[in-house]
Amino acid sequence: MKISKIKPILAAAHEADDSVLMEGLHGIGKSEIVKQYCDENDYHYTALFLSHQEVGDLIGIPVTEIINNESVTLWSKPIWLQRMERAAWPDVEIEDLEFKDPEFEKFVRENIK
Repeated sequence: MKISKIKPILAAAHEADDSVLMEGLHGIGKSEIVKQYCDENDYHYTALFLSHQEVGDLIGIPVTEIINNESVTLWSKPIWLQRMERAAWPDVEIEDLEFKDPEFEKFVRENIK
């Protein structure tokens, strides 16, 4: 498949909030096509090579916290997820947000830290 035919598929998937699975031999440019598409459309791009990841890299490292006097295992946020969040919401402060819906504003201000 040519790059010119893949980009409209990526655009349609993005519009439909869906995913695309590209399969092919190593090194033929699958990731580069997606990176190029993201660059052209001002989207954030993070490559995750799952075959190089350990479980902790994907879901985070387990940590124990006491909640309601019980020991609970939680998972730390993986660094790749932190990078994606920073790209999606760079230095946004709740105080800087403007809301059209007063109920939603109240919910956000009371629940988001």
